[in-house]
Amino acid sequence: EELRLLNMNLSSNYMTDNNESISKDLFPIFDDLSLNIGVLDLSEVKMTKKMMKYLSSFLIKVDNCRIKELRMNDCGINDELSTKLIFNSLKLNRSIQILFLSNNCFHKSASVLLSDLLKSNSTIEKLYLSNTSLNLMNPSTNKNQHSHGIKSIIDINSITEKFFNIDECSHVFFKSLIKNNTIKEIDLSSNRLKSYGYDLSCLLYFNSSITNINLSKNLLNETTGHLIYNSLKLKQNSNYEEFKLNELNLETNTFNDSIYYFQTNIRNYVNKLHIACNSNESIV
Repeated sequence: EELRLLNMNLSSNYMTDNNESISKDLFPIFDDLSLNIGVLDLSEVKMTKKMMKYLSSFLIKVDNCRIKELRMNDCGINDELSTKLIFNSLKLNRSIQILFLSNNCFHKSASVLLSDLLKSNSTIEKLYLSNTSLNLMNPSTNKNQHSHGIKSIIDINSITEKFFNIDECSHVFFKSLIKNNTIKEIDLSSNRLKSYGYDLSCLLYFNSSITNINLSKNLLNETTGHLIYNSLKLKQNSNYEEFKLNELNLETNTFNDSIYYFQTNIRNYVNKLHIACNSNESIV
């Protein structure tokens, strides 16, 4: 039920002078096995453009593709064509429920493609996008907390429900993720999202389907941490099973107070909270 091609250097093992050999000699095996494959693991396989074309075609064959879990971590998907092929095929696929795409430096066009995927796909429940340069693929101008009138922690603690507005979010990906109602688990770690504190707080406030979220290693500062807390507090009916905020970017003189503040407040709205600065993880 599982086919793994983990860490295979197909370019050296299978390639001749003609790239087409991979498409003809290797990937057609998916057609024969597709009825039995539940998990397809291509992690660390460096996908050529022609390999991506064949895989894309396979993924949109509704009658043949029965894959429930697709793992494509660190596949070198970084050019515009490969980025477009994978997301457009996933948009049409109706079998995949778990999708791993971490450690791919997607082309900047992925912001719109990801947004379209979240709007049209109704089967993906778990999405892993760690270290995919989400911070660099936004076509609009970044907005940070200060653009929304936040000047101090006092301002943050006085915000109300009217503060949150989906239309004010600056990243098209977050706008679509907020409205998505099928994804239950998402990993957005290691994407340097420090400029998207408002988008993250709106996501936590409005989205009702996500139960597990990882926001670790995003250089999130204390202000964003307080935004996160207030969004959970104002939402009231939080359904988070697990919430990760490891490696916050906090000033040394506020670290202990801030960690205590988040531990004693955010944990009221989640079942399991992972929170830490650097490698000193605390689970409450």
